[in-house]
Amino acid sequence: MKISRWSFVAPLILLFASACSDARLEEMSALPLTPGDRAEATRLHQAALQSHRSGDYAASAATWALAAKADPGWYVPFYNLACATSMQGEPELALEFLKLAGRRETPANFPATVAADSDLAAVRDLSEYQSLFAGASASPDPVEQQLYGAWSSGECNPAAGFDLAGGAYGFAFAQDGSFTASVATGPSFRGDFTVEEEALRLHFQTREFFNPGSGELEETPLDTNGEIVYRFSGAAMCFSEINGGESAIHPATGCYCRAR
Repeated sequence: MKISRWSFVAPLILLFASACSDARLEEMSALPLTPGDRAEATRLHQAALQSHRSGDYAASAATWALAAKADPGWYVPFYNLACATSMQGEPELALEFLKLAGRRETPANFPATVAADSDLAAVRDLSEYQSLFAGASASPDPVEQQLYGAWSSGECNPAAGFDLAGGAYGFAFAQDGSFTASVATGPSFRGDFTVEEEALRLHFQTREFFNPGSGELEETPLDTNGEIVYRFSGAAMCFSEINGGESAIHPATGCYCRAR
């Protein structure tokens, strides 16, 4: 019988990969729950997203591990490390990273996000997942269901309480707890949010703007918090107050309607 040299090499590759995975889990498990350098972690997070979207899951996993070490109190790198690991065909290991994410402060919609994320489909097939996330549903509560999606001031009649003289403003709230905010003639912001009864708590992570000197879009990391006081008025969502320090989009109060 002819035996290819790969008959010997392949098991060694698998053994090496398993050892690396075990080492990463041990390293991530040893990290404290305390906050770190959120700006650096955000920079690494954005780089990991690019790798992940291109299908390079090994690179995205490695970069999210660095982000977790930069800010070990932030759940986002651990969650996304689980996603990247699942996409590499290691659902059991991915579940361990999900557990680490759950040990950090997470938004209220965290279980629903896990239940809906397509990257974690293989993880949800595990019996241990079923016991850990029993009752988790991909359907958010009614308030969050009403919130998710893209909203634009340009879709609303000025009579609804919005002054369009400054241009159109927009927000988009995603089920994974992330948001984007932009103004037609100015910068855009990205971050994550949590939902409260009458307010949205925002954490601004990055600011993107056009630099006329270089002729390119530039992105700078942020680590500031904000708050939106909101209410629903029929089909519109109205902001009566927006606080966000240097990240505030002024004067983006008023009513927003669903973007088309």
